Amino acid sequence: MAKVVLVSPDERRYLAHAGDREPLGLEYISAALKSENHDVSIVDLNHARTDNILDWFNPHFPPEFVGISIPSSPSFKYMQALGLAIGRYSRVIVGGRGITGHEIELENNGFTVIKGDGERTILRAVNGEKGILSEQIDIDEFPMPDRQSPKQYNMVIEETQCVPMVTSRGCPFGCAFCGNMAKRTQYRGLYNIQDELDELRRRKVQGIYIYDENFLQNKEHAMNVMEELGKRGFRYRIEARGKSIDRKVAEMLKATGCMLVAVGIEAADNRVLKAINKGEDLEDIIIGIHTLGRVGLISKGYFIFGLPEQDITSAKRSIDLAQHLKQRCGMKYVDFYSLTPFPGSPIGDNPERFGIKIKHKQYDKYLVAGSSEPEPVIETNWLSSTQIKDLVLKARSEVK
Repeated sequence: MAKVVLVSPDERRYLAHAGDREPLGLEYISAALKSENHDVSIVDLNHARTDNILDWFNPHFPPEFVGISIPSSPSFKYMQALGLAIGRYSRVIVGGRGITGHEIELENNGFTVIKGDGERTILRAVNGEKGILSEQIDIDEFPMPDRQSPKQYNMVIEETQCVPMVTSRGCPFGCAFCGNMAKRTQYRGLYNIQDELDELRRRKVQGIYIYDENFLQNKEHAMNVMEELGKRGFRYRIEARGKSIDRKVAEMLKATGCMLVAVGIEAADNRVLKAINKGEDLEDIIIGIHTLGRVGLISKGYFIFGLPEQDITSAKRSIDLAQHLKQRCGMKYVDFYSLTPFPGSPIGDNPERFGIKIKHKQYDKYLVAGSSEPEPVIETNWLSSTQIKDLVLKARSEVK
């Protein structure tokens, strides 16, 4: 049996609501480790009174292993430095989307590196394997996360306190701005989902944020999950592609307690959607959002400025569309962002192919919490960095 400490980063510098939700990925890792009787604890630095992880254990009796989560590129620099400090006392294991493109660098620093799913590979790592480890799991092998105390987490959606949950992993779509590593989608067995929902009900949880990247991709699976959520009286939020939404689905969502559907619109221009390999037409997306509004469901839309093929005229159409959807189609919320070329995404790895120039790769400056709009780190063949920033600010001020 090994003593293992799992560390989630302090994201308060670049995420406005950092620390409002449980570190679900590490909770799954913890469950896998505990299944083999390892002694595991989770440290969420969003709630730490110190940013020095060494203060959390006696260096004279350190844990044998420390697992460091790097969920996004902005956390990479700090968490790598933290790992180097911890490496004087414990063996360090790193994983998460933010390691993409840095695997060899991390291995050369003496870390064991986990790519993709972490449950089985963390077990291999604590059993002595080193290097860069990768293995896709059966999603039902470790079905229940080792949930932490809910007292320190306060994620609220539509006045309902929520916890995160997944019913599937992976996304088969290849959007050019997305760095998702898992292209094969796996769906959890309904019996596992039922068990977790019953546990959440025992904990008096009222709301659930379903993290699935496209909850409606497999409609039979989605309908079954909706039914189980409805039976237990949960309110819930989902992420969905507009093309996946039809009248039957919308009515089922409404009837079973869905309180919000978030839709990635990206741009009001089919030429742009084709350039980013979105896999759906603007008309499909708009129809889906209209359908949600007609059954009385609240929606949220996401738009990105700085995409390939997007010029000033095209970008302004996005602002006009957002205004229309809010005024006429029941869309309550809308977010506008400048394109961030994260490593592992097609744009991040091959920007020139998309007519994009990356100005710098100081990932810790890619996102800044509380900023009206961080300086864009790209310019394109169609828009300058200044134009991209101005468009984001214009959209946020005009779309009410």
